[in-house]
Amino acid sequence: MVIIGLIGTWINGLVVDYFTATLNNKKRVCIVSKDYDRLRHYIIDELQRGCTMYEVIGGYSGEKSIELEALLSKDEFSKLMEYINKNEISAFTTAGNVSEVYGFWNKHKKKSKHHAEMR
Repeated sequence: MVIIGLIGTWINGLVVDYFTATLNNKKRVCIVSKDYDRLRHYIIDELQRGCTMYEVIGGYSGEKSIELEALLSKDEFSKLMEYINKNEISAFTTAGNVSEVYGFWNKHKKKSKHHAEMR
């Protein structure tokens, strides 16, 4: 009985860890597109998130381009993908899960320009 209780407690801990880790998951989104400036403005102005821009060189084509990287919530990622598809933006996009973010993460989003103008 003691061994079964220990195994049950261990499994319960694994389940709790899994669910608490997935609640805080963010998406690390990397986008390579000629419309990077338009996407950057959407991420900053509409989603109210920051992004990092890197100059990259395509390994196959040797072409220089800009890659945007942003950390987004699942909802924000869905909105970004909807924006890309709706506006027919040609983009190479990858997304991966990030379970821990340290340092500054903008929990209280800045007020949008539209909201500030309405005051």
